[in-house]
Amino acid sequence: HAARYSLKNGIMALGPGGFYFEKFIARVFELQGFDVATNIFVEGNCISHELDVVVEKNGELSMVECKFHSSQNNKTDVKVPMYILSRFNDVKFETYHLFEKNNQFSKCWLVTNSKFTTEAIKFGECSDMSLLSWDYPIGNSLKDILDREHIFPITILSALTKAEIAILLNKNIVTCQQILDNPLVLNDLK
Repeated sequence: HAARYSLKNGIMALGPGGFYFEKFIARVFELQGFDVATNIFVEGNCISHELDVVVEKNGELSMVECKFHSSQNNKTDVKVPMYILSRFNDVKFETYHLFEKNNQFSKCWLVTNSKFTTEAIKFGECSDMSLLSWDYPIGNSLKDILDREHIFPITILSALTKAEIAILLNKNIVTCQQILDNPLVLNDLK
């Protein structure tokens, strides 16, 4: 329980904005075999959009929108998937050159670090949106994926100060594995 609590708080500590949470989610997709890109600007049918994360695997291009809450009590309500769906509908018939090929978005994800309301889940499922939250879907929730894939945000490392974490985050180091893969990034911490 302590480790889970620490993991949940570690993800909350990626705030206060959603920027580092988006980077963390991109890394979660990447570690599951997806090609990923963050903060992509695309022209939709009606307007232009900045997409948090774009992922591709087996020819399937997906937009991933992240909803970060700095409090565990905040739930993602039905207005969020409704809004994301309207954005998806604006981009899904356009062709984009991403990951070195032309492709169209065929899937839309909504990812949050907290929980969804019942109505948000109902609407998301009905709209064929892929939903991912701390505890949803059962068996393949964010918590389950992080546990299974051993993905931990650097914010759970109690040996690091907030200032040191900020330095690493600024270098796009968001997971503990990135430090293990390249320990030299710690040199910047003196």
